[in-house]
Amino acid sequence: MSIWLAFATIAVIELINLKLARIWIWNGVLPLLTIVLFCIGMTHLTAGHPIVAYSWLTILGIGVTLAVLFVLWVARSLLRSVLRTWHENGYGLVNKTIMVIVVGSLGLGIMSSMVYGFGYLSWLRPSLTLGLLVASYFAFWWFAFGIGFVLYRHRQQRNLPIDYLLVLGAKLDQGQVVSSTLRTRINTSLRFVQQHKIEPLFVMSGGQGSDERRPEAVAMRQYVVDQGYPSKMILVETESTSTWENMVNSKRLLLEEKIALRSGAFVTSDYHLYRAAMLAQKAGMPTQGIAGRTDPTYFWQAYMREYFAIMYHAKHWHLVGIVLLLLIGSAFVF
Repeated sequence: MSIWLAFATIAVIELINLKLARIWIWNGVLPLLTIVLFCIGMTHLTAGHPIVAYSWLTILGIGVTLAVLFVLWVARSLLRSVLRTWHENGYGLVNKTIMVIVVGSLGLGIMSSMVYGFGYLSWLRPSLTLGLLVASYFAFWWFAFGIGFVLYRHRQQRNLPIDYLLVLGAKLDQGQVVSSTLRTRINTSLRFVQQHKIEPLFVMSGGQGSDERRPEAVAMRQYVVDQGYPSKMILVETESTSTWENMVNSKRLLLEEKIALRSGAFVTSDYHLYRAAMLAQKAGMPTQGIAGRTDPTYFWQAYMREYFAIMYHAKHWHLVGIVLLLLIGSAFVF
């Protein structure tokens, strides 16, 4: 009974949360908790009815199998993109982290089969159980981030007319050339303008990295002007070095120009849309986002980068959560 009460409570909270249209990571956490509690509740409810229990466990097994196959497909896509970018640019921190996660997950899977399935190395069982608990924690937040991402993409409404488009910067190629990612964002903005037959103000936001010869916003402005967009309709913000700074500095620039903040939208890559919307909301900027499509080969790699950024943002809370999980788990396995 308590499981169903918790299920109903979380479901109601999630419906209220969706109604309020707040954008935060709990948009994904609450539905995932609802699913987990529903599965536990159904398993308990059907336990005394063999035929019903068999049917439910079959459905649950199919669902788990599909989830595992999905994760394996994502892992394969990640390995392909990591290897491709390794040959092009060398390993970055994200690529190294992805490799550690993929190899570590494979190792955990093999060890679990040996210890739990075949009974080998039984002395490792307590430590392995705690390792699986930590891995499950990160997997839970990975799925929660994905659910929130999907909900945001399918629930957001674009309100026209739009008086300005805030185009978020990205790293330049060779320190001065608009990269493919940045070109996609700008071209998405231009297509949006053409489709809706409007001429909004463009706010190009992006500073100059340590390995860049000029600010990203300057290169973006030049690209748009070369495409025939009027230079008088372009503002440039050249101080930002992060998405948060994109939002805060652009807000200040818009207020200086006496432009209503609510009458705009931001433009970024599809994988970046959800986190950018969170930061836009926090900064008091519009949460309407327009997404440029990422090459499918690199999408999951970019998605993982966003996941890492979300986790790092609340690193202290996650550290507390992991410590508590290990303490509780240790009380049962040792």
